[in-house]
Amino acid sequence: MKLKFTHQSVKRTLAKHPKVVQQLKKAQITAAAAKAKPWYLRVKIADRPRVFKLNVGDKQAIASAKTILTGRVKQPDSFTQFLALRDLRRGCTVGELAKAWATAGLPFTTSQPRKPAAADRLAGKLARALRWWEDKRWNSISQHQMQEFVVWRRQTVDHHQKAATGSRSADLELTALSCLGNWAKASGRVDANPFGDRQRFASQEAINHCHEGMSDDDQQFHTVLGFMFQDPADKGWVVAGAWLAFMALIGLRPGEYEALQRVPASDRFPANFDAAPCGLVYPSPDGIRRMKVARLKNGQNPAVLVHSALADFLQHYNVWLDKYFPRTDTAPAPLFPELNSLGWYLNKAGQHLQIKKMKPHGFGRAYYVRVRRSLGIDDATIACELGQRTDGALIRSVYGHPKDPVGGMLHDWLPANPDGTAMPAAWQKLISAERAAPTPPAPPVASH
Repeated sequence: MKLKFTHQSVKRTLAKHPKVVQQLKKAQITAAAAKAKPWYLRVKIADRPRVFKLNVGDKQAIASAKTILTGRVKQPDSFTQFLALRDLRRGCTVGELAKAWATAGLPFTTSQPRKPAAADRLAGKLARALRWWEDKRWNSISQHQMQEFVVWRRQTVDHHQKAATGSRSADLELTALSCLGNWAKASGRVDANPFGDRQRFASQEAINHCHEGMSDDDQQFHTVLGFMFQDPADKGWVVAGAWLAFMALIGLRPGEYEALQRVPASDRFPANFDAAPCGLVYPSPDGIRRMKVARLKNGQNPAVLVHSALADFLQHYNVWLDKYFPRTDTAPAPLFPELNSLGWYLNKAGQHLQIKKMKPHGFGRAYYVRVRRSLGIDDATIACELGQRTDGALIRSVYGHPKDPVGGMLHDWLPANPDGTAMPAAWQKLISAERAAPTPPAPPVASH
């Protein structure tokens, strides 16, 4: 496909990208689809072939081509600067773009910042990816290079980790590079994001689903928490256990505790909900109590249901907070102070109890899904409760267990005897004056 025009008595021709021409010849795309692709101007400048991407429309493309050709002759200095800037954008390395992005705080775009906690997590993945990508030219990135990176990543993975292959790590790090590309394109630093159309290298079956790291039932859930709460004076163990319990009771992610504040409950719906602190418990017009929360990953639904099990937990936990973290002023205080090493505490508890290894995301968020399914709640509703916008797709593929007893009323967050009679919840130990067992292991001085 060609488009001819005359400029200053010289006949010129615009053409489609060679790839588009080949696809059209092979009937892989229609003529209409090819017409919707940009035109290109190819011209020799200072004995060097140059290619300029133009508009899709014929008239607009010819007008843009004439502007370029006129500027080359009538404004040579400005045109030289234009070419130099164009070459700089095309010749920048991944490392140079990453440095500029990091300086800006790893935002989504120039006008949309990323929360500090999310930026920190992304920075770690980006740093690992840059060990291979830092000196690569952005405009020459190809799918073949990505495959070479994955081979390298598989060779550098810590094979002491169970079932570690490196493919999943490579996927996560390529995703971080794609986020970099989105920002660089949005800010005008590059013309395209080659990582946006990347292959996934970890098979779906190889990804550890959240449900694989959760409790089997309410009894095991409270057995773990009971071990963590056995010494109310051990603040580290109690706060870690409290956050694990809280996640399971409302379905938050492990990193979403930071915004939660310890504030008095309200007896009315907040007049200014946006200004209300996260952690505030308030009644809805229907009388149901909810708590305002903050979501990571642009999650929706800024409130969670304060059901009876959560209310009972909060009652005991707040009594414990009053004793071990007494308030000294009226300013908001963190609901989970001095929280650290969540995975370490959960691993140590599992080792001591000689039960399967569990993970915070599974122990909390996935177990919330199991209980809600057991209570007969449909996946789309649960997804909304978790702040998702997937209409239940992630519940089915990641958080939910295929064998969850949907609607069986077998789980409700509270322990019970074999005959069905109620047992004391683990958090009742938080207001006990006596220790129920020897002091748990001491956490490491510095852990991550």
